[in-house]
Amino acid sequence: GANGGHLLVELGRRREGLALLARTVDAHPDAPAALFAYADALQLAGQPDEALRWLDRIREIDPGYADAFYLRGKIHAEAGRLNLAAEEMERFLERWTLEDRRADRARAVIATMPRLSETGYGIADVRIHALRGKKAAALELLRKAAEAGWRFDWRYHRDFDPALASIRDDAEFKAVFADIERDMARQR
Repeated sequence: GANGGHLLVELGRRREGLALLARTVDAHPDAPAALFAYADALQLAGQPDEALRWLDRIREIDPGYADAFYLRGKIHAEAGRLNLAAEEMERFLERWTLEDRRADRARAVIATMPRLSETGYGIADVRIHALRGKKAAALELLRKAAEAGWRFDWRYHRDFDPALASIRDDAEFKAVFADIERDMARQR
């Protein structure tokens, strides 16, 4: 539900994707990941105020849900509310620092998981290497993920994911995402 709905929104099938996400949220009203997917899709669909409403719900359920801080900051920044954006980004970075400490343990866990599935690790390995300053390894894994069919939330990772900041300007990074964008246009 959540991944499929988000993907439909990314493919430009907003009404269908938002409807699927709304059903997922109705079925799992206390699942922060489902609520976040809905909020993120609403923001992509040009409904930032509605997205903030769902992000507030996440805050009630899980006050430390890191990605919610980031999305709130992004929405506030786009609306020109820079002080609020800065506060949310600071909270996000505080949580991210905690997550970074867990990165070594995470690498061992993701080695036992598939990359592509509802419970897959996506590009967590890429993010870990980029955070650790291992740019060549991060870029190689990004290419492998793209070739394997990884697409989930690709715009966020391409444009905003702070974990990928160290490789965002690299030609290979741009080439991988250009390939992904062409594939998504073809699928649309």
